[in-house]
Amino acid sequence: MIPMKHLFYHVFSGFIIAATFLGGDISAREIFVATPDELKKLDTALPGDVFIFKNGTWTDTRISVKKGGSAERPLVIRAETPGDVVFTGNSTLEFRAPYVTADGFLFSGPHAKGDAVALRSHHGILRNSAIIDYNPQNLETKFSWVTFAGENNLVDHCYFAGKDNRDPVINNYFGFRHNAVTACYFKNIPHKLSKYTARIFEIWGGVESNTNADFNGGLFTVQGNLFEHAGGDGSIIVIKSNHNRVIGNTFLASGGVINMRAGNFNMFEDNIFLGMGVKGSQGIRMSGMGHIVQGNYISGCDEGIMVSCGDYIEKDLTGKFVPTLRGTPPVQIPFYKQVGNLTLKNNVLVGNKNADLDMGARYRVMWPAIQTILLPEDNLIENNRIVRPLGGVAVVGTLPDADTDPVIPKLAFRPNQYVGNVIVGGTNGFEPSQGGFKLEKLPADWSEAKESAKFIPLTAADVGPDWVRNKGRYKNGH
Repeated sequence: MIPMKHLFYHVFSGFIIAATFLGGDISAREIFVATPDELKKLDTALPGDVFIFKNGTWTDTRISVKKGGSAERPLVIRAETPGDVVFTGNSTLEFRAPYVTADGFLFSGPHAKGDAVALRSHHGILRNSAIIDYNPQNLETKFSWVTFAGENNLVDHCYFAGKDNRDPVINNYFGFRHNAVTACYFKNIPHKLSKYTARIFEIWGGVESNTNADFNGGLFTVQGNLFEHAGGDGSIIVIKSNHNRVIGNTFLASGGVINMRAGNFNMFEDNIFLGMGVKGSQGIRMSGMGHIVQGNYISGCDEGIMVSCGDYIEKDLTGKFVPTLRGTPPVQIPFYKQVGNLTLKNNVLVGNKNADLDMGARYRVMWPAIQTILLPEDNLIENNRIVRPLGGVAVVGTLPDADTDPVIPKLAFRPNQYVGNVIVGGTNGFEPSQGGFKLEKLPADWSEAKESAKFIPLTAADVGPDWVRNKGRYKNGH
């Protein structure tokens, strides 16, 4: 069996292999870039060239790479010494050509505006680089640190710390697919508890994800990353498209949630959530159809797994409904989609403060402007294990209230299947699920160390650039 902490190297091997061998062509030209005036050398780039940036501080340096390479001979721009080329001020880096790799750069210090790195072509790679405290004075200023506005791009072994202004750290724009972030380290976001701070990831997709077609989605991969004190605005990863994968990540003391906000057929597998009692730490919350949530470990969080209700949009029930419209011409879509055909299996939840599983979360949230009354239906909840060392209710849920509230229509929901689940040391508070959960007493010799032995969290040694560790550039504190 492949160890979980190294799984992403195998699952996403195509990108990793490319990242490993880029720049290895012995016939490639090496071109030294010593000053901003010499950036014009990039206009003469040929496939296979390696542009080496001189060590030092580069202020207000805007780099736009408009000539790229090929699959066999990628173009490389890299630091003379990793971490010793420091971009500051209004410096930005744009990938406007395919098959370009940027390696070993540091963005740090005050930054007034503009996305720090923008991947606007295809098969670009940002690796072995860091963005630290690259923030504006006015925290309401909007920009991301990395934006994906192309396809088949990769951010690998990078370090991101201290973002505290609006817009996500990583933003996959609407209409772009097949991008990935692997083996990166996200730390202390927000390191200032700013009300303006945005989430860590926002992942849009190919088109508005109101259908189930395979091509209709972001197909984004978040794999093998470490999030430490990185809760953002309370939503660590927000997904708004179909067919994305969040696999093998570790979330450590991060006050936020993985939010499957809109979309279908997404996968959440082999992630480790160690809340450590941090306020607001959560596991996974989901809306939409056909998701797979399996093999995750969720411990010490405020909440575990929340299966949300969906929106009823057939008619206005109160005279106060506010439709959500998208597209041209505008089409009404749910703000939250009903959950169905979910596979929720082989997850382990230990020592969480509130419910470990909430079937029908957010019922009538934001009522009556949003009519969130469609309960989860036709879902499989199988072979999950919940351990509550201090006792308490492990499973809660929502039942229709049409009989008590005449405003709510009488809707029929297909039953969910509960098979082979276990609750150790706690109780089940949701009657429809009770036949599918076996209750067991907590063994006298139980310990979380034994419970979690097969779940190996990522550490700082597994992710990010080696030079950040070696130069002691990691941010301390929360």
